[in-house]
Amino acid sequence: MGPKLAEEHDLEYWNAEAVKAGNLAPQLKIENEKEKPQTINYDDLVKSWQ
Repeated sequence: MGPKLAEEHDLEYWNAEAVKAGNLAPQLKIENEKEKPQTINYDDLVKSWQ
């Protein structure tokens, strides 16, 4: 015998359980959580800081 694992559930289930318990985690994924990276010209970047 070993440790007994909890049943597998999706993120929505765990989020609902956290809300019921008054916790903040886990949070649902945000639609644009990982935006596509943008390449910026270095000289333009330095000029924007000045």
